[in-house]
Amino acid sequence: MAPKRPRGASRLPRAVADGAPEKPDPAGLYAALDLGTNSCRMLIAQPKGNQFHVIDSFSKSVQLGQGLERSGRLSRAAMRRTAAALKICRSKLDRHEVARYRLVATEACRRAINGAEFLSSVERETGLKLEVIEPEEEARLAVVSCAPLVSAKTEQVLVVDIGGGSTEFVWIDISRVPKVERPRALMRLHTGFAPDPASPFPAARVVDWISVPLGVATLRDQFNDVEDDAARFALMSWYFEENLSEFTPYEAEQTREGFQVIGTSGTVTTVAASHLGLRRYDLGPVVAAEAEMACGNRRHRAGGADDLEAFAGLFGFVGRELRQVLLEIPAHQREARRIVLHVVELVAERRDAERHGNPVDHTRRREG
Repeated sequence: MAPKRPRGASRLPRAVADGAPEKPDPAGLYAALDLGTNSCRMLIAQPKGNQFHVIDSFSKSVQLGQGLERSGRLSRAAMRRTAAALKICRSKLDRHEVARYRLVATEACRRAINGAEFLSSVERETGLKLEVIEPEEEARLAVVSCAPLVSAKTEQVLVVDIGGGSTEFVWIDISRVPKVERPRALMRLHTGFAPDPASPFPAARVVDWISVPLGVATLRDQFNDVEDDAARFALMSWYFEENLSEFTPYEAEQTREGFQVIGTSGTVTTVAASHLGLRRYDLGPVVAAEAEMACGNRRHRAGGADDLEAFAGLFGFVGRELRQVLLEIPAHQREARRIVLHVVELVAERRDAERHGNPVDHTRRREG
């Protein structure tokens, strides 16, 4: 005899969660795509208050500039990898029906003999028309993306953008800007580094800036034939210092008080993640990382000269010590671990030149 069916057994279960979220209005979406020497990144976001809510994103290490130092041209393999990544970006833009977007390319396409030819083929294949921006605009975008991180106590700020093919330094004096206006003063630099005498707002003054056509990918390729770590590091340091010789914001050493260094780009955040000891890359702890380090007898947020000493010392730098540290770096991604040697060369250069701190910004990579 079959068991009696309990009462209510045929009822539909109650919903325990809300349904799928409503599709965002395409009219309110924005997208930005950055094609660099090493990576292709895209972000689709929706404004919410004074911030952006990320709807979709894409990031791929395409290594577009691989071999560029040797031949002066983009290789066929690199162009195929990049075109495939851009097709994915195209599909995401179509899926979300994004109408307002900006697509930019930087150092690799600026330098390559066949850069314009490659971008024309991308437009034919994907319908995406990428704009090659100049170094000054690249530096301005880095500054604008870092503006929310400026402390109210900051009077001098150095923005460092370490990319795959170029590195930008921008030194800004905001000592004459009211404290509450300092982030906005940096935002207003999007129109240009030259001051606007007609502007009624307090202005940030760009003391000096430089774009060096060297990044982690190009340094890797340029000194790839040097097997000894110590020798390779010494050569990189000398070469980078030579290229940086024209960056002289002040003749005299500046006071440490009121000085802030902000590092931006995926390269800096990879180093920050390694410093924080993350076994897997986690955006939360890395964004605006205020990494506390044991420096002497005190612990403090990243922002003093001792921090870069500890930050640089973390990697060892020479011989077997460096090799061991590279092996211990969490494998966030294979490419990041492979190029981190070249990242620390740039960090050490700033340590020796300025000997100040380095808070980290992920905004340009994700939301800049």
